[in-house]
Amino acid sequence: MDPAVSDDVSTVAKIIGTFQTSDEEEIKEKRFLAIKRNAEVLRCMAEDDDPIKNARKKLFEQTTLASESLGMPEARLELLWDHMKLMTKAHNKLDLVWRDHMNEFDTSVTKAGSIFSKFHGEVEKVGAAMKKVAAIEEKDAAAAEEKEAAAVNAEEKEAAAVKKEAAAEEKEAEQREA
Repeated sequence: MDPAVSDDVSTVAKIIGTFQTSDEEEIKEKRFLAIKRNAEVLRCMAEDDDPIKNARKKLFEQTTLASESLGMPEARLELLWDHMKLMTKAHNKLDLVWRDHMNEFDTSVTKAGSIFSKFHGEVEKVGAAMKKVAAIEEKDAAAAEEKEAAAVNAEEKEAAAVKKEAAAEEKEAEQREA
């Protein structure tokens, strides 16, 4: 959080704290007195016959009651005004910070989406390359099996030829002896 905003927020908290603790009893007492005076004014107005006089009296009493029920000296009003300015300033700063944060977040999400798309494309390329390698390995394995089978067949044929030759030699040897 911006240090200026933090200072503003702590000042506002102090101002609010002073209103809550120091003025509660005074405000309650002034409200009670204002209600009591208002009742007296209404009673007097009911007794008076002159409507203009009653209206003037009512207006004067209402303004007096309003100013007394507020019961805040000029310093308190200045504090409230300062509080309003601080809150506006803090809100504006937070609003700017929030907009900047959201813009950065949006940019980050866009970049992450782009990176993910590139990564996904690379993964697909790697998958296709792995399939090609697997197909080549399968072909090589099949060719090796065929060569091995051909070698075994050649050995078997050679062994069969050797047996035939040995059998033919035995027959010749038997025929010579016979």
